[in-house]
Amino acid sequence: MQQSLVRSHLDRSSSYGMPNLSLRPDPQHSWGLTERRHATRKIRTFMPACVETDSGTIIALLKDFSGHGAGFESDQSFSVGQRVRYRWGDEAFREAKVIWIDGNRFGVENTEPSDAVALNPKNYRSVRVDLNVPAVVFVGEKRYEGEVINFAQKGLCVRINGRIERGSLATVKVGRRYFENVTARWVEGDRVGFALSSSLPIQEMSKLASGD
Repeated sequence: MQQSLVRSHLDRSSSYGMPNLSLRPDPQHSWGLTERRHATRKIRTFMPACVETDSGTIIALLKDFSGHGAGFESDQSFSVGQRVRYRWGDEAFREAKVIWIDGNRFGVENTEPSDAVALNPKNYRSVRVDLNVPAVVFVGEKRYEGEVINFAQKGLCVRINGRIERGSLATVKVGRRYFENVTARWVEGDRVGFALSSSLPIQEMSKLASGD
């Protein structure tokens, strides 16, 4: 009987008399952890990105990114420790260095952490690559000499000596390549924005950027 009373007293002490040692998250501390996790969380993606090295510009497939770095896929060769600059869409260039390579994939670490707000823009546009190479535009029986100013996965911006109406169907010759059934989507002065009939593969974009 006495042992039962002692046990009952200890049980009540454990349940009520002893302090509750379970940890409750401090709202401010918890918010800070959430922000840090968000800053390092990778965002999976599948879009072309412009990567600049000392030897030139290539187009690589951006596989994932965070505020601290990014992962790419490319047929080009890189080396660990190599300095690069990269960007996608309308984002500014980010300075980085290659920290790992696995087959045709490689990862970079940003020199400066990026603003998390800018990581996932609401209105994404395919990265535009400056080119500045001669081009010939054929509209019906007319031929126009011009220059490709830049290009993206779904379009070309061409400066033309002549007047092309918006909505015109054309063929654009750039080097050995012919882009057929392109549409003049916009015209601003001597510049014309052509929409391609199909999206350019990443490998083709990289070749075009390198002048191949």
